[in-house]
Amino acid sequence: MGFQSGEYSYVLLNDGTAELTHYKGGASSLNITDSLDDYTITSIGDIAFSDCTGLTSVKIPDSVTSIGEEAFSGCRSLSSVTILDSVTIIEDAAFAHCKSLNSLTIPNSVTSIKLKSEEDIDQYVADIKEKLMELLHGNNVLHII
Repeated sequence: MGFQSGEYSYVLLNDGTAELTHYKGGASSLNITDSLDDYTITSIGDIAFSDCTGLTSVKIPDSVTSIGEEAFSGCRSLSSVTILDSVTIIEDAAFAHCKSLNSLTIPNSVTSIKLKSEEDIDQYVADIKEKLMELLHGNNVLHII
């Protein structure tokens, strides 16, 4: 059973904490809340922020320990993500198709970045190479192997 609080939807987890399941706001810069209705947010659910095309930056609170599959997928304007040290798991395609993303700091607390298939891994590596080429453009770097 889901609940609504302001711009967020959430579900309660077995441990008494909450998982964000949907965001319907229109903020461009967002500090995700760490609690809703007195429940601590410990998880960002699958597709929770998917296709929030106006979102340009997001800060994930230190109460969150996991980021679900495709949580921010399709956020085309998202350029900056701040993940604090509490996150340990980032699920498959959490930031897929975030074409503007140029700042994503993954803290040492992350012990698992899940990718489902070889195709996902190949795409992830290709995206990293593309970003590196953009950063190195103009510095006489011909290609990255």
